[in-house]
Amino acid sequence: MKKNYTFLVTLLLVIFIVPQVAFASWWNPFSWGVWNNIFHKADTKTQILENRVKELENKLNEQPTNTPAVTETNKATNTEVNQQAAQQAAQKAVADAAAAKSAQQAAAQAAAQQAAQQAQQAAQQASAAQAAASAQAKAQVDAQAAAAQAAQQAAQQAATQAAAQAAAAAAAQQAAAQAAAQAQAAQQAATQAAQQAAADKQAKLDAVNLEIANLNAKYAQDIKDCDNRQASMSFIYACENQVTRTYNSDYNTLAAKFQQIKYGN
Repeated sequence: MKKNYTFLVTLLLVIFIVPQVAFASWWNPFSWGVWNNIFHKADTKTQILENRVKELENKLNEQPTNTPAVTETNKATNTEVNQQAAQQAAQKAVADAAAAKSAQQAAAQAAAQQAAQQAQQAAQQASAAQAAASAQAKAQVDAQAAAAQAAQQAAQQAATQAAAQAAAAAAAQQAAAQAAAQAQAAQQAATQAAQQAAADKQAKLDAVNLEIANLNAKYAQDIKDCDNRQASMSFIYACENQVTRTYNSDYNTLAAKFQQIKYGN
């Protein structure tokens, strides 16, 4: 933005200063004081020559005669000579004035040509400066456009990369959620399996306990039957021992089964 502002200020200065320079009074060669000095010098030389011619004529007219007895013929001759001298002086003065005027015109023409050349050079320099400013402005605009395009491409690439990363993050999050759901389901299944296994084990233990309870009831009934017999004590004792030995094997089998179910896998 600063470069564009500098370029605009420079362009405005060129646009407004060049016409001021071209049309300024100090740039106009005919307004320079040097020409007045040249013209005044030429006029002064002409005036000096005219004054000298007049002084010569006056001197010739006022010159006294040295011999009183001068004839009319000598006077006429002197007058003719004076007139010729005055005419020659006038012709010389006119020639000098014409030469001065020609020199003045030549100097004015040369000055005008020089001023025109300087104006043309100034216009060429202004045109070259304007072309250079335009080229520089175009280069700046092109550079800014290229930078803007590069920035836009970088932003698009960054946006695309961010979108890809967001998609990857979303996919990873979804995969993590699925893995967590699967893990939870597996945990629930394991819990259910453990609960089912525990329930099955407890059912088996309950079944063994029931068998033990039934065996105890049957044992108690057999012992009661031995006690209720009308026999001697030794027979009753032998009957009870027999029943005990009979049921001990069953008790041991059920106890081993209970331990295997309780502490087995």
